[in-house]
Amino acid sequence: LNELLRITVSNMVCSCIVFTYDGKAILSGWNDGFIRCFTPQSGKLKYIIPNAHNRGVTALAISRDGTKLLSGGGEGQVRIWKLTKESQTLDLVLKEHTNSVSVIQIKSDDKEAMSASIDGTCVIWDIIRGQRLTIIILPSMIMSAAYHPSEVQLITCSTNKLVDYWETIDGSHIRSLEGSEVAAVNCLDFVED
Repeated sequence: LNELLRITVSNMVCSCIVFTYDGKAILSGWNDGFIRCFTPQSGKLKYIIPNAHNRGVTALAISRDGTKLLSGGGEGQVRIWKLTKESQTLDLVLKEHTNSVSVIQIKSDDKEAMSASIDGTCVIWDIIRGQRLTIIILPSMIMSAAYHPSEVQLITCSTNKLVDYWETIDGSHIRSLEGSEVAAVNCLDFVED
Protein backbone atom coordinates (compact mmCIF):
# COMPACT_ATOMS: atom_id res chain seq x y z
CA LEU A 1 0.00 0.00 0.00
CA ASN A 2 1.17 3.49 -0.80
CA GLU A 3 0.27 6.58 1.16
CA LEU A 4 -1.89 8.82 -1.02
CA LEU A 5 -2.24 11.81 1.26
CA ARG A 6 -1.12 12.94 4.69
CA ILE A 7 -2.98 15.68 6.52
CA THR A 8 -1.31 17.27 9.52
CA VAL A 9 -2.08 20.18 11.80
CA SER A 10 0.96 21.58 13.54
CA ASN A 11 1.23 20.61 17.23
CA MET A 12 -2.20 18.90 17.21
CA VAL A 13 -3.29 15.27 17.53
CA CYS A 14 -6.15 13.86 15.48
CA SER A 15 -8.34 11.68 17.73
CA CYS A 16 -11.02 10.54 15.27
CA ILE A 17 -11.83 10.63 11.59
CA VAL A 18 -14.80 9.85 9.35
CA PHE A 19 -15.55 10.10 5.63
CA THR A 20 -18.85 11.52 4.45
CA TYR A 21 -20.95 8.87 2.71
CA ASP A 22 -20.56 10.60 -0.66
CA GLY A 23 -16.76 10.49 -0.22
CA LYS A 24 -16.37 14.23 -0.80
CA ALA A 25 -15.08 15.19 2.65
CA ILE A 26 -12.97 13.93 5.54
CA LEU A 27 -14.15 15.11 8.96
CA SER A 28 -11.61 14.95 11.76
CA GLY A 29 -11.65 15.63 15.50
CA TRP A 30 -8.61 17.11 17.24
CA ASN A 31 -7.24 17.48 20.73
CA ASP A 32 -7.64 21.28 20.57
CA GLY A 33 -11.43 20.80 20.49
CA PHE A 34 -11.78 21.71 16.81
CA ILE A 35 -13.47 19.73 14.06
CA ARG A 36 -11.70 20.14 10.74
CA CYS A 37 -13.08 19.17 7.34
CA PHE A 38 -10.72 18.40 4.45
CA THR A 39 -11.06 17.39 0.81
CA PRO A 40 -9.87 13.80 0.32
CA GLN A 41 -8.18 14.49 -3.02
CA SER A 42 -5.92 17.36 -1.98
CA GLY A 43 -6.20 17.61 1.79
CA LYS A 44 -7.33 21.22 1.42
CA LEU A 45 -9.15 22.59 4.47
CA LYS A 46 -12.86 23.12 3.66
CA TYR A 47 -14.03 24.43 7.03
CA ILE A 48 -13.40 24.40 10.78
CA ILE A 49 -15.85 24.10 13.64
CA PRO A 50 -13.86 25.86 16.39
CA ASN A 51 -14.31 25.01 20.06
CA ALA A 52 -16.61 22.08 19.29
CA HIS A 53 -15.61 20.55 22.64
CA ASN A 54 -13.59 22.00 25.49
CA ARG A 55 -11.61 18.81 26.26
CA GLY A 56 -10.89 17.67 22.73
CA VAL A 57 -13.01 15.91 20.12
CA THR A 58 -12.90 12.15 20.76
CA ALA A 59 -15.57 10.68 18.45
CA LEU A 60 -17.39 11.58 15.23
CA ALA A 61 -20.24 10.18 13.14
CA ILE A 62 -22.06 11.64 10.15
CA SER A 63 -25.56 10.98 8.86
CA ARG A 64 -25.98 9.27 5.52
CA ASP A 65 -27.52 12.38 3.98
CA GLY A 66 -24.63 14.51 5.25
CA THR A 67 -26.83 17.02 7.09
CA LYS A 68 -26.00 15.96 10.66
CA LEU A 69 -22.64 15.56 12.34
CA LEU A 70 -22.43 14.06 15.82
CA SER A 71 -19.34 14.77 17.87
CA GLY A 72 -18.25 13.43 21.23
CA GLY A 73 -15.85 15.14 23.56
CA GLY A 74 -13.50 14.54 26.43
CA GLU A 75 -16.02 16.20 28.77
CA GLY A 76 -18.61 13.52 27.93
CA GLN A 77 -21.02 15.53 25.82
CA VAL A 78 -22.46 14.47 22.47
CA ARG A 79 -23.19 17.42 20.21
CA ILE A 80 -25.34 17.42 17.10
CA TRP A 81 -24.35 19.84 14.34
CA LYS A 82 -26.48 20.89 11.35
CA LEU A 83 -24.39 20.94 8.19
CA THR A 84 -25.18 22.92 5.06
CA LYS A 85 -22.96 24.10 2.21
CA GLU A 86 -22.79 27.50 3.87
CA SER A 87 -22.63 26.74 7.59
CA GLN A 88 -22.11 24.32 10.46
CA THR A 89 -24.32 25.17 13.44
CA LEU A 90 -24.80 23.55 16.84
CA ASP A 91 -28.29 22.07 17.05
CA LEU A 92 -28.40 19.96 20.24
CA VAL A 93 -26.20 19.05 23.20
CA LEU A 94 -26.77 15.62 24.74
CA LYS A 95 -25.50 15.26 28.31
CA GLU A 96 -25.48 11.77 29.75
CA HIS A 97 -21.86 10.62 29.89
CA THR A 98 -19.55 11.82 32.66
CA ASN A 99 -16.25 11.08 30.91
CA SER A 100 -14.74 10.95 27.44
CA VAL A 101 -16.95 9.64 24.61
CA SER A 102 -15.18 6.70 22.96
CA VAL A 103 -17.48 6.05 19.99
CA ILE A 104 -20.60 7.32 18.21
CA GLN A 105 -22.55 5.49 15.53
CA ILE A 106 -25.71 6.61 13.70
CA LYS A 107 -28.37 4.10 12.63
CA SER A 108 -29.13 3.86 8.92
CA ASP A 109 -32.44 5.74 9.34
CA ASP A 110 -30.52 8.83 10.56
CA LYS A 111 -33.00 9.12 13.45
CA GLU A 112 -31.19 7.25 16.22
CA ALA A 113 -27.59 7.02 17.33
CA MET A 114 -25.51 5.23 19.92
CA SER A 115 -22.70 6.72 21.97
CA ALA A 116 -20.40 4.98 24.43
CA SER A 117 -18.00 6.36 26.99
CA ILE A 118 -15.10 5.34 29.16
CA ASP A 119 -17.41 6.09 32.10
CA GLY A 120 -19.02 2.69 31.37
CA THR A 121 -22.23 3.96 29.77
CA CYS A 122 -23.67 3.31 26.33
CA VAL A 123 -26.66 5.45 25.37
CA ILE A 124 -29.16 5.06 22.54
CA TRP A 125 -30.39 8.51 21.46
CA ASP A 126 -33.30 9.89 19.48
CA ILE A 127 -31.24 12.43 17.55
CA ILE A 128 -34.28 14.21 16.12
CA ARG A 129 -35.70 15.16 19.54
CA GLY A 130 -32.42 14.97 21.48
CA GLN A 131 -33.73 12.43 23.99
CA ARG A 132 -32.19 9.39 25.62
CA LEU A 133 -34.05 6.21 24.66
CA THR A 134 -31.98 3.56 26.46
CA ILE A 135 -28.91 3.44 28.67
CA ILE A 136 -26.57 0.51 29.28
CA ILE A 137 -24.25 0.68 32.28
CA LEU A 138 -21.13 -1.45 32.66
CA PRO A 139 -18.71 -1.59 35.61
CA SER A 140 -15.75 -0.98 33.28
CA MET A 141 -14.65 1.53 30.64
CA ILE A 142 -16.34 1.01 27.27
CA MET A 143 -13.64 1.32 24.63
CA SER A 144 -15.84 0.79 21.57
CA ALA A 145 -19.30 -0.26 20.45
CA ALA A 146 -21.05 -1.05 17.18
CA TYR A 147 -24.52 -1.72 15.87
CA HIS A 148 -25.22 -5.21 14.54
CA PRO A 149 -26.08 -4.97 10.80
CA SER A 150 -29.75 -5.57 11.72
CA GLU A 151 -29.50 -2.59 14.12
CA VAL A 152 -31.68 -4.34 16.72
CA GLN A 153 -28.61 -5.31 18.73
CA LEU A 154 -25.28 -3.74 19.51
CA ILE A 155 -21.99 -4.94 20.92
CA THR A 156 -19.62 -3.29 23.35
CA CYS A 157 -16.03 -4.01 24.30
CA SER A 158 -14.42 -2.77 27.44
CA THR A 159 -11.55 -2.98 29.86
CA ASN A 160 -13.17 -6.06 31.46
CA LYS A 161 -11.85 -8.08 28.45
CA LEU A 162 -15.39 -9.01 27.34
CA VAL A 163 -17.47 -8.43 24.23
CA ASP A 164 -21.10 -7.97 25.29
CA TYR A 165 -24.25 -8.19 23.14
CA TRP A 166 -27.25 -5.95 23.97
CA GLU A 167 -30.79 -5.34 22.74
CA THR A 168 -31.12 -1.76 21.48
CA ILE A 169 -34.84 -1.48 22.31
CA ASP A 170 -34.44 -1.81 26.08
CA GLY A 171 -30.72 -2.28 26.77
CA SER A 172 -31.15 -5.85 28.02
CA HIS A 173 -28.02 -8.01 28.07
CA ILE A 174 -27.99 -10.95 25.64
CA ARG A 175 -24.61 -12.59 26.21
CA SER A 176 -20.91 -12.07 26.87
CA LEU A 177 -17.95 -13.49 25.00
CA GLU A 178 -14.35 -13.49 26.15
CA GLY A 179 -12.58 -11.04 23.88
CA SER A 180 -9.14 -11.34 25.43
CA GLU A 181 -7.45 -13.39 28.11
CA VAL A 182 -4.93 -10.76 29.13
CA ALA A 183 -5.94 -7.22 28.18
CA ALA A 184 -8.78 -4.84 27.39
CA VAL A 185 -10.57 -5.11 24.05
CA ASN A 186 -10.10 -1.70 22.46
CA CYS A 187 -12.06 -1.82 19.22
CA LEU A 188 -14.54 -3.96 17.32
CA ASP A 189 -16.90 -3.98 14.37
CA PHE A 190 -19.22 -6.29 12.48
CA VAL A 191 -18.40 -7.70 9.07
CA GLU A 192 -21.28 -8.74 6.84
CA ASP A 193 -20.85 -11.97 4.87
